Amino acid sequence: MEWVLRQTTAAHFPGFNPRFGYTEKFQAEARRIVATAFYPAVARMRSGQVTAQRMVEAIDPFSESPAESNCRFHLIALNLTGFEQQIEVRDNKGFIARVDFLNEQARTILAVDGTEKYALVGPSLIRREGEQHNRLLSLGYKVIHLSFDDVLRLNDFRDKIFTQVPELKQMVGSPDE
Repeated sequence: MEWVLRQTTAAHFPGFNPRFGYTEKFQAEARRIVATAFYPAVARMRSGQVTAQRMVEAIDPFSESPAESNCRFHLIALNLTGFEQQIEVRDNKGFIARVDFLNEQARTILAVDGTEKYALVGPSLIRREGEQHNRLLSLGYKVIHLSFDDVLRLNDFRDKIFTQVPELKQMVGSPDE
């Protein structure tokens, strides 16, 4: 569903390139698409409306891969609040990176790493991301690197993030939030 939402939203912005970030107009268009296409489809369902409604309420156009979608849904399943997606981080030297997930309060970044990009780009990307990582650490961020395997199963995801940053447990909201 997130992939469909992302593709449909991007189609409304000729020349859209996620490398340049996301505008408020992009998010607003995604919300419009959800309201005009997804919710009416849920309303027409004969069964499973409650589950479908919850899924539609949770989708977002910022997941750039299935692994990021899984990560996002695990955050929702754990009621882990405060994470924003695709956020630019800067220091006094300027732009560092657009990170997959950022929880500013916990100073924690979740980086969903795919191995494919390293095979395609090679050592220069590894070196550049190493420099980015060091700059993020110097700003006081904790960076949790997640592989696709880490985000496949909720228990593995939970164990990894809470082991690496135990204070995230304090950010778990109530199911009613």
